[in-house]
Amino acid sequence: PPYVLKADGLAAGKGVVISKTYDQAQSTLKNFFGGQFGEASKKVVIEEFLGGKELSAFLLTDGENYKMFPLAKDYKRAGEHDTGLNTGGMGSLSPVTYADEAFIRKIEEQIIQPTIQGLQRENIDYKGFLYFGLMKVGDTPYVIEYNVRMGDPEAQVVIPRMKSDLLEALQAVSNGSLKDYKL
Repeated sequence: PPYVLKADGLAAGKGVVISKTYDQAQSTLKNFFGGQFGEASKKVVIEEFLGGKELSAFLLTDGENYKMFPLAKDYKRAGEHDTGLNTGGMGSLSPVTYADEAFIRKIEEQIIQPTIQGLQRENIDYKGFLYFGLMKVGDTPYVIEYNVRMGDPEAQVVIPRMKSDLLEALQAVSNGSLKDYKL
């Protein structure tokens, strides 16, 4: 313990329960398989609990090059001191004060660059947003989830920090000029 149980389908950001005891995990599994999240919880993933601080990284890629957006942190769990269930996001902040330049370099070197290389190796011609739900455990970044969108509510604090035009960035992805684009 604690046990991390995740509905394997789309659950509006609410399909994760952290159970502190074995009995609580069994009860949660019964609820999941009983349809708590509908089709999303017909399959359940049980993961290792990572004690750390959550954060989100976003980028635009043209399949070869990428431009990172500012990092953000959203607040998911209801209740004082993150004691309740996941809500799917109820606010966020940026900048993330516990992610210094050295940590951001680790995110790029250990997660982002291997992801872009993996897409290329698999011949996946992907252009657009990549979202990395991360956990900072000590000084090490771990991936909690990937997505192909800008996260909400994080977008509400990241986009206003941009000094460049988002439409121009999207056009640079589309017309192949992202390498030379300054975000």
